[in-house]
Amino acid sequence: MTTIAAALRLHQQGKLKEAEREYDRILGQSPNDGQALHLKGVARHQQGDFSTACDYLSRAKQVTPGSGLTRCALAQALWAVNRHEQALEEISAAIGCEPEQIAFRQVRAGFLAALARDDELAIDLEWLVERQPDDLASREQLGNTCWKLGRLHDAARHCQTIVERAPDSATAKPAWGRCCIGSATAEPRWSRCVGRWNCARILPRRITISATHCDRWANSRKRSSTSIGRSNSSHGRRFFTIIEAWHCRNWNERTRHITIF
Repeated sequence: MTTIAAALRLHQQGKLKEAEREYDRILGQSPNDGQALHLKGVARHQQGDFSTACDYLSRAKQVTPGSGLTRCALAQALWAVNRHEQALEEISAAIGCEPEQIAFRQVRAGFLAALARDDELAIDLEWLVERQPDDLASREQLGNTCWKLGRLHDAARHCQTIVERAPDSATAKPAWGRCCIGSATAEPRWSRCVGRWNCARILPRRITISATHCDRWANSRKRSSTSIGRSNSSHGRRFFTIIEAWHCRNWNERTRHITIF
């Protein structure tokens, strides 16, 4: 008599066809075996037969409605056949079954990101970052999402954390500079952004900033330099890195502004 453990061993070894035959034998003897239905659906999904996977996983859900794992697998199969709203319903139900399961939140975050539902995405990413402070990928995605939502101070905070923990990050420093420049311009202390600024030759913007609002400008207009501007505000001390250097011709003596390219 075939056991689910023997079939699962074949599955884990990548012998999907053999595993499926064993699942079929089990289901022939016990058509409502929830674990066999679930694993048969997973095997079908892994072989690209998403519609059949949906059928088996839906049957498994009916047998074991409290299984978050089955609902998560069903959500992924539904997503693969472009039934996006149903997929979101199932993954949310899986989270309801097991609220502290990180993998389920990651799956839902992926769905929400693909659908550009940034408000809901930010909530899941904040949950993930709170429980996994060292998950820099989720933190970077959260920073980008906050930026898109106009939450520039939050975006800058998350990018700064990435820079501190992963100084060699190729994307965090430009993003940090972009967020801090953007948030600075929303405050009266800072001059207004105009034109284009290019941060590390990635972000197409230009910005004009009053030198009087910075604590240090690295010898001001006397030489080319990379500078760190610093602002004190109700939002706390915030730093930003100006990647591109400037030349004395960028200094406007009358307005005392520097244009950074």
